[in-house]
Amino acid sequence: MQQHAPVAQLQNVGVTIDTTHILHDINLRVDAQRIVAVVGASGSGKSTLLRLLNGLQAPSAGQVLRAGQALDTSNLRQVRMNTGYALQQIGLLPHLSARDNIALPMHLAGWLDNDTQQRIDQLSERLRLSAQQLARYPSQLSGGQQQRVGLCRAMALQPDLLLLDEAFSGLDAITRNATHQRFSELRGSEINACLLVTHDLTEARKLADDLVIMRAGRIVRQGPCESVLQDPQDDYARELIETFA
Repeated sequence: MQQHAPVAQLQNVGVTIDTTHILHDINLRVDAQRIVAVVGASGSGKSTLLRLLNGLQAPSAGQVLRAGQALDTSNLRQVRMNTGYALQQIGLLPHLSARDNIALPMHLAGWLDNDTQQRIDQLSERLRLSAQQLARYPSQLSGGQQQRVGLCRAMALQPDLLLLDEAFSGLDAITRNATHQRFSELRGSEINACLLVTHDLTEARKLADDLVIMRAGRIVRQGPCESVLQDPQDDYARELIETFA
């Protein structure tokens, strides 16, 4: 398997808040053209990985790298322009239409109106959002439509790294499967590298190339998805995998 250049890395990273150890000696890389899924119980430290890569959390030990360079804490604006971030709660601004929510990062980045419009048209076509849906406010959209608007906004600036924190949770099975399908269709065209945090191993297997299993702030197993699933090498990882068998 050809290995691409790392878009993001955590090297021997630890996070301690007050006296609580959140992460212990984490080594993780997200390569170009790869989707990495992180699974584990609540409180295992999954979301903290995303916060580290987006500059929202500083490591207590170790190093965070973006494109092979230490994360530049003096220029987090640029880091975040190169990072798409979508959450389970979506975070759409209720007083803005779907279209204006998607446009927001482009306006903040200083894009021209014509370029912004072209990008919105491109994204909405790829994620199958109609002009009527784009004109509505978030409260007027279904859960699946809101998720797709959130994905459009996260991908608006064509980031080199996409971070998804339970971004598909809370949807009914039919809507979730349809959203997964839209997401998979974006491989190559819109998604360069992605770190996907999920509690659902079935979702991870469907969407990801690589799988990371965490427990109590540590990575207990990681590797290509099927390799991890077939050979857990850890009792907790084996138990988690058997739960979804």
